[in-house]
Amino acid sequence: MAVTEDKQLSYGWLRFRPAWLQFLNTPKWFLFFLSQYFFTQSIIVNGVYPGSISTIEKRFGFSSYMTGMLTSSYDIAAMVLTPLISYIGGSRKKPVFCAWGVFTMGVGFFIFMLPHFVSPPYDAGVVTNATLSVSDSGLCAANRTDFGGKDDCKEDAVGGNTLYYALFILGMVVAGAGCTPMYA
Repeated sequence: MAVTEDKQLSYGWLRFRPAWLQFLNTPKWFLFFLSQYFFTQSIIVNGVYPGSISTIEKRFGFSSYMTGMLTSSYDIAAMVLTPLISYIGGSRKKPVFCAWGVFTMGVGFFIFMLPHFVSPPYDAGVVTNATLSVSDSGLCAANRTDFGGKDDCKEDAVGGNTLYYALFILGMVVAGAGCTPMYA
């Protein structure tokens, strides 16, 4: 019984637990890996993503509301799942729980990146995913709304955007779920 417990408490993945990796099985190394977990999450969520959101909005023809929901879906998933993950993870091995969180977060960011690779190449000068209809009164950009609150310009999303939008939302939800062990 002691051999199996020692094997389960040793550092590694599944049955791959070589003796030369056991120096990583200390609280100092866990703190190092936890810091890298925080750094990776922070650099993507607070740095890379906000810097590219306007490009995503233009390329895929999303409205500001859609990109706002996209951004919020990460936090909503984290908010909903954090109490559950905290409760479940409180009685289990925290390094293993954090490892699964990093893996899940990586899968989420991979899903988030997929629309860039499966969509047609981006042509910066051509609007393909959103069409603007101009009213009879003149230019759309000059007069967005009249005093009655009626829109002069309406954005009509083309049907191809919904798959990309769903992939972006799914990616952010999965990444938000992956960050919950970090908070717990």
